[in-house]
Amino acid sequence: MRCKGICNRFAAKRPSGGFRFVAGQRPCSVCGVFIDVNSYPLHRCPCCNNKLRISSRNARSRKNKLNILYKSLTKIVTKQEDNAIMSPMLK
Repeated sequence: MRCKGICNRFAAKRPSGGFRFVAGQRPCSVCGVFIDVNSYPLHRCPCCNNKLRISSRNARSRKNKLNILYKSLTKIVTKQEDNAIMSPMLK
């Protein structure tokens, strides 16, 4: 599994927040390029066909990813609770 040099076409740009894993970008350990999994969903590098890393090696990024997931889940749960409270009042 060697880099063919075509990975520049698939390289993702740095997101404005700075956290690539939260934005859905995964790195290839062979090519050293981040690939956007949302636009290329195979979880393999299109250049060398190597598996992309799923989780971050950096503890700060992992912690931030978990915090963002927790916040989004709590928003969903509170919206569902609000809808459950408001629906009997609307009837």
